[in-house]
Amino acid sequence: MSIELTYALHKKELVHISQVVSGKACNCVCPYCKSALVARKGKIKQHHFAHYHAEECEGAYESMLHLLAKEIIEAEKRFVIPALKVYDHQHRISVVLTKSCEVEVDSVELEVSFGNFRPDIVLNIGNKKVFVEIAVTHFVDDEKLEKLKNFGVSTIEIDLSKLEPNFDKTTLRDKLIESVDLKKWIYSNQEAFLKERYDKRQERLRKAQKAQEDYEKALYEYKVGESRRKGFKILKTNYDDVICCPKIMKSKLQDIHAEHMIFNKLKRCVTWDGMLSKTRSGADYTIINDVKWFFSPSNESEEFLPSHKQKEIQRTWAILNELRREVFVDPFDCKKCPYFDCYINEPVEVSCGFR
Repeated sequence: MSIELTYALHKKELVHISQVVSGKACNCVCPYCKSALVARKGKIKQHHFAHYHAEECEGAYESMLHLLAKEIIEAEKRFVIPALKVYDHQHRISVVLTKSCEVEVDSVELEVSFGNFRPDIVLNIGNKKVFVEIAVTHFVDDEKLEKLKNFGVSTIEIDLSKLEPNFDKTTLRDKLIESVDLKKWIYSNQEAFLKERYDKRQERLRKAQKAQEDYEKALYEYKVGESRRKGFKILKTNYDDVICCPKIMKSKLQDIHAEHMIFNKLKRCVTWDGMLSKTRSGADYTIINDVKWFFSPSNESEEFLPSHKQKEIQRTWAILNELRREVFVDPFDCKKCPYFDCYINEPVEVSCGFR
């Protein structure tokens, strides 16, 4: 079903239905087929133009929009072009090659043929041309896109498919001139150049990042080597961004009288994450020097343990839980300690001279 016309040609100029008298006396013709129109201005339906003794032609509405767009852009002498974007598949992001901006329009041409291609609107901007396609029911297809690429003129498509039939000129002006939401680049003759420049810039950034990573890695390895050469411990932060202080650990372990072997491991440890965890089968463990150490069997095995063994496991868990609250410090507080050597990887790892 065709969309009702609210604008028509009267003496080669566009007029709104509200500007003419009712009936054939309006003396208007169709913007597309140039057939005579009548102005229907009844009391029930929306006022509109209709063909007089002829079928409604499919191209009338789009031709009306083309003429209105030309008239509006010519009057404004400006046009806001949308941002030119490409998709960076490596980083999975949309990249803006050129930002949206307003340009001055010198002149506007309507449906001028360029070889076997005829764009809806041609904008003359300085010494350059930009094609504008008004999409209502027909959008730029692959065949038309190929013609655009061969011709080499940048083209913008404006999607007016959802424009209300009873739109006013101000609404259309905002969509054509001010807004970029309905505009997109179908083809830009600068895209290949800009994309190549973007890729080169990304490659320079990648090399600079790789050089920085290599430097940081070499510096880290040097600091680790120096720390170990001095016989210092390398303390790592755990999941809570705190460090197990060996000085406090040694002091607290001297006061703990428990037989479980886990405490002997802690006395000799360099790093303890302080996490008390359970496996799916219910076995308790903690991580000492980046290795899992279990201090209870699984739930199935625990059922067969004597009561004194079960109590020992419960007591071990309680002691470890209390111990973790006392031995962990903020890595930045290490600077206040006389055993502090340096931050190896601030503040993730600390070189500590406590033995």
